[in-house]
Formats: sequence, structure tokens, C-alpha cells
Amino acid sequence: MKLGRQWEERLRIWDEAFAANLYHKLATVALEGFTTRDALGMEAVLQKECVPFPMGTLWGRKWEYGWFKTKVTIPKEGAGKRILLHLGPGS
Repeated sequence: MKLGRQWEERLRIWDEAFAANLYHKLATVALEGFTTRDALGMEAVLQKECVPFPMGTLWGRKWEYGWFKTKVTIPKEGAGKRILLHLGPGS
């Protein structure tokens, strides 16, 4: 769903401030997933094939659901620290 240029710009500014002041990036997480307009239960979701979903992939049309998965390995630099998975705002 498109938010409009004004809100997109606000979210971009907030995201940059968040990244610069509140956390330090440890690693990049690669997502896999699929989109559908069907309201699926978890059993149906688990049977669907997931494909790579690189950053910038457009999705979120009206009534479109996005299902995503990933595997996360915490680097040694993150040991004993709070970890945030920041997927970022945007459409």
C-alpha cells in the first residue's frame, strides 16, 4: 500500500536517525517469502514455496499479504547484547 510521498519521506528520515543513533549494524539478513491475496492459515503457509525477496522488492498491493522467513546467525560482536531485527519501514 502506498503511503504517499510526505509519509515516505518522514519514514526515511526516522529510519536514518534510528540507524545513526540507536543501534549498530551487525549483519544483513536475507529474506525469503511469497505474496498472496489469499488469507492463509499457518498450515497452508508452510506448504508454499518461498523465493528470495531482496531489499527493494515491491509488494503490498491492496489486500496482498506478504509471508517471509529467514535464518539469523548472531555474530560474536553481538554476544551478550540486545539484538534488534530491523526490517525497516517502506512499502
